[in-house]
Amino acid sequence: MLLYNLVVWSCERVQAWLEQVGLKEFAGNLSGSGVHGGVIGLHPDLDSQQMALILQIPTSNTTARTLLARELNDLVQRFRASVPTAAATLGPAPRVLAMEAAARARAQFEGKDISCPDDGSSETAIPMVIGCLSVVMYG
Repeated sequence: MLLYNLVVWSCERVQAWLEQVGLKEFAGNLSGSGVHGGVIGLHPDLDSQQMALILQIPTSNTTARTLLARELNDLVQRFRASVPTAAATLGPAPRVLAMEAAARARAQFEGKDISCPDDGSSETAIPMVIGCLSVVMYG
């Protein structure tokens, strides 16, 4: 199995991995947690301590916590090492392309006043705002 597939691992697949590495006793505690392979591989703040809390591994069970730390670290390091190779074959991610397009669009309006003109009439304030929103939203 290619490691970059970690991002598509379901919660059940992560549970199977936990069983495979010797943490079968705690794998069931992952159900309903929302933790899946994408969270493990891409979330920068998820570490073995947080994972141990999610799995409800007691702090007194240092053997299980040490095993989790070692295996999780190994999994994440191997995944992150494989990502550049996988990403290079797939091309830029759609999100990256969208962010680049948004930055280019934002650059067009830098330093420009894009507020709606005010004719001083309070009666037209709401229609003017709605009109401006429709211009901004629909061009």
